Amino acid sequence: MNIQEAIAKNSKPELAEVECSMVYQVWEDGEVTLQKCGSLLGLRHLHMIKMGDPSRAVDADLFPHYTENANGKYGFIYTDNEGADEVRQLILAGKETKE
Repeated sequence: MNIQEAIAKNSKPELAEVECSMVYQVWEDGEVTLQKCGSLLGLRHLHMIKMGDPSRAVDADLFPHYTENANGKYGFIYTDNEGADEVRQLILAGKETKE
């Protein structure tokens, strides 16, 4: 499975809509964050769960969601713990893998 397929498979935006819950985000450099979702999505701090590696970052345009600031564009997906691990591992491996 390549990174783009893993992103598509593990992107679960519906998890971000669940009230009184938390949702994982995986960023283009493999960082994993966690935040409150539902009506609080984006209103609270992100909690870093696992560090990324900027030298292994993939193109932010591969991700269905993104944020931008003066430093650039950052892509991410909403997902669960298992999906976060799968996508993160592929990004940090820096190569495509086969199932």
